[in-house]
Amino acid sequence: MNLRSLDPVHGFLSSRGLSLDVEKRARLEGFFLDLYRQNEEYNLTRVAPDDFALRHVVDSLLVIEAAEPIGHWLDLGCGPGFPAWPLALVFPEIRMTAMDGSEKPLGFLRRHLLPNLEVVQGRAEDLGASRFEVVTGRALAPFAVQAEVSLPWVVVGGCFVPFRTPAEFGAAEAFPAARFGAELESVVETGDPPRLFPVFRKTSPTPPESRRAWAAIKSNPLS
Repeated sequence: MNLRSLDPVHGFLSSRGLSLDVEKRARLEGFFLDLYRQNEEYNLTRVAPDDFALRHVVDSLLVIEAAEPIGHWLDLGCGPGFPAWPLALVFPEIRMTAMDGSEKPLGFLRRHLLPNLEVVQGRAEDLGASRFEVVTGRALAPFAVQAEVSLPWVVVGGCFVPFRTPAEFGAAEAFPAARFGAELESVVETGDPPRLFPVFRKTSPTPPESRRAWAAIKSNPLS
């Protein structure tokens, strides 16, 4: 594996007036090399090493164009650490909680803990309670399912900002966010390939009666 394949990360950061110091560069390189060593046994990612920088790291960092990188964040369905780990590495201002239901990717992520990164095993639909200024997730579920399990985690004044595709713009507009005490504030499209970041602002607490069991959420998504 060629460490030069990480160059797109540094180029992306430089274009935004950001950079990694020597220690953070070493952490990124170690994470990259270890991910693909562990991947041979645990099947942590299907992204090829040459695509790691763009498809995992740069893609993870795109969300800062829709949400300010400060406060307490939650990444639901983080897998081996995306977007949680790159965001925590680049932005120490973020206090990041990375959650997933599977121990296998979390075991890898615990090998690369950061001072501002907490790793938690759990199910979003079971544990949700207003605690976070920003809730995100990159590959958690279909949009309506992701929105329903994510919004209860957001504090009033905070936002839910999922990683979606431009084809889901209509789904984001149609989602009944008011049912969960939120409203669609803006939509940001950025990146290549493009990402869609609908920003749902929490305006009031999620009413307890709006909470549904996981079976109902999965079998009958809201729209």
